[in-house]
Amino acid sequence: MFCIHSSTIGSNQHLLFDKKINWVDDIPEDAWTVHSKSISSNRDLMKAFELAGHSINTDPPKQHIKTITSLSNLDFEKVLWKFCMRKKQWDSWVGDIVKNISEALDDIDISYYQNYFILEKELLDNLNKIKPNLELIYKYKKQEKHMSVLSCLGTFLPQSDGLCKKIVYNQSSSVSGRLTIKSGPNILTLRKDLRKIITSSYEGGKVYQLDYVSLEPRLALEFSGKDVPEDVYDDINENIFQGEQSRDTIKLFVLASLFGAAPKRLSKQIYTSLGIDMSLGDCRTYLPAVKKYFGIAAKIKSLEFECLNFDNKILNHYGRIINVPDPKGYKIYNHYIQSSAVTVALLGFYQIYKYIQENNLKIKIIAILHDAAFLDFHPDELHRIEDLKKQVECIPKISTKMSLKCESV
Repeated sequence: MFCIHSSTIGSNQHLLFDKKINWVDDIPEDAWTVHSKSISSNRDLMKAFELAGHSINTDPPKQHIKTITSLSNLDFEKVLWKFCMRKKQWDSWVGDIVKNISEALDDIDISYYQNYFILEKELLDNLNKIKPNLELIYKYKKQEKHMSVLSCLGTFLPQSDGLCKKIVYNQSSSVSGRLTIKSGPNILTLRKDLRKIITSSYEGGKVYQLDYVSLEPRLALEFSGKDVPEDVYDDINENIFQGEQSRDTIKLFVLASLFGAAPKRLSKQIYTSLGIDMSLGDCRTYLPAVKKYFGIAAKIKSLEFECLNFDNKILNHYGRIINVPDPKGYKIYNHYIQSSAVTVALLGFYQIYKYIQENNLKIKIIAILHDAAFLDFHPDELHRIEDLKKQVECIPKISTKMSLKCESV
């Protein structure tokens, strides 16, 4: 069953299709919807098709758009096409839309959207507004010279209610599905040392940042079919480096392994970031061992085979389609790991969101920063932090136990 919004087809009623066409004044809650571009829905069939790599054109015939727009500046979505077109033409246009949607529903798998995307969207649509510290914003703006930093700080300026605009995320503008900011405070580019501008909206409250611990390394092991130790970095240090390297050094080796950095670049990065002079020879020796630990070569091979047979596309762990223009080597692996990690992180935060709702807690989720969430706690709820962290231990389709670390903003 699906329902085409009246504004999409220029009618005074919505078209409900459930084996046959019916005309209704209200859209049923359980119906998949085909809305106009200006209307949002959690059961948006066009978004489901888009995520499945398919598109359906619902625009009126071009000659009619041209005629209307030549007469006025009216948005063609607001035109009552039913009364502007000949009945036969309008019936044919609407009939083609219904036919194309029905055929697409028979042929296309939209299970990723049904099972996961709408949960992520519900979480993001229900974020609360950030309360900024205006005094700190002005202080930092006086100290900063870089235009990009000043511009970012400007997005956190409060409105008349003392709160920032609500953050609106785009879930589909990047290849992997990593979130980007459509409007509102740009938390994604706010420097860590400037996050003090985010304050609690509760008197005596606190803002905490909850981050996943070793999210992508843990998933990389899970997807290679290996057991995931409690601490991935310690395990690598003991098994590959005989416990002789610092945790920060191991992290750089892991990042280089997962994202395809060469030994020469890794050696330079270790020296630049940590001041440790690790020889190029040592990097050439240990980097392949870390890659083998994660089973990267075998996973890349299977992803390349999938891409070859799927028109330069792969599916992430949850079935989201990823377009891969260059289907060889680390790029394809990066996209798979990163895209799967996006879904895992958001599903975990969604579970926290539902826990807060169900228990009527005075805690607000105010922003998502990739694998981290910012939460505003009422002072009476500060003891709930451990309860919230437990909500991400079990994520759908993931056998390894996930965990969060918490720090005050």
